[in-house]
Amino acid sequence: MNKKILAIFLALLMVVVSGVAMAEPTQSQEEKSFNITKTYEATSGTKPAQTFEFVVTNDETQQKYPLTISDGGKITFNATEGEDTSKSVTVTVPNVGTNGYPATPGVTYNYVITEKTNNIQGIAEDTTQYNVKVTVFNEPDENGNPVYKTAIAVRKSGSNDKQSNDGITFSNPYSAGALTVTKKLAGNLADMSDKFSIKVTFSPESGKSLTSTVSTSVTKADESNTVSVSEVTKTTEGNYEFTISNIGHNDVVTFNNVPAGASWKVEETDSKDYTASYTQQTGSIAALTTTNTSPNAAVVINTMTGQIDTGVTTDTMPYILLMAIVAAAAVVFLMKKRTVNE
Repeated sequence: MNKKILAIFLALLMVVVSGVAMAEPTQSQEEKSFNITKTYEATSGTKPAQTFEFVVTNDETQQKYPLTISDGGKITFNATEGEDTSKSVTVTVPNVGTNGYPATPGVTYNYVITEKTNNIQGIAEDTTQYNVKVTVFNEPDENGNPVYKTAIAVRKSGSNDKQSNDGITFSNPYSAGALTVTKKLAGNLADMSDKFSIKVTFSPESGKSLTSTVSTSVTKADESNTVSVSEVTKTTEGNYEFTISNIGHNDVVTFNNVPAGASWKVEETDSKDYTASYTQQTGSIAALTTTNTSPNAAVVINTMTGQIDTGVTTDTMPYILLMAIVAAAAVVFLMKKRTVNE
């Protein structure tokens, strides 16, 4: 009985072992290339044209065995309507043997793939690192002659899990916001028909550049007004400068597609005889999202107040009061005298 149980157990064990052996992955298919995919789309605003570049590094002993990336390791998005938001380049492993990897089975080569920092305002950086391991192995042909091939293993930095060779992806979402500038007049001497000029400056964060196309729209309180906004001027510091001309009471100018994170400043350049004040003069652009739908806002208020001339001054007021008292006293005296006479 025990012999039968043992025989059954051994038979089951052989089935399991053979199943595992069949499930073991083989290296019969040579791997010589893989893809890097770039995703670039706008979560808000209109993304600018941009070229992304990938960097492959390895240690000094492997410099003579570099990986080759198609298109010079660059992917360009022209940001035209209908353009794909995802593009790829191909990374190729050198051939084993002459002018390539040595035909030495078991030798491995390790590489790190990253994306070059773009430093463009509004475009998020993807700092993900991918570790690529290339292993040389020998798979003899049907005649037993050695055939040396390469196998590729890709892992995200910090993970031991092997992923698809074409799983190297970098994503760079673009986000933007808006700024509204409103003109208000106040005070008892304010002329509501007066017009003013305002300068609006957008500045990138340190080390970044502005490349987005900022558009403007005007909402006029009076359609007969001729509010205008100058074309963008890029300063030597990399700032964008706009000039709003002929803006009047309750006119609003909106600046659209300003890259998120850019700072802004509003400054009236000619306040005339008014006193200028701001509800907010500076700030940083917040990205517009489904939950944040309010743009940054600045209100420029011009106030003019003064004393209105009513024909009576404070210098003559005491004398007028004195004359009124004298007149009142005279009236009282005359009324008393009349009463006595009667």
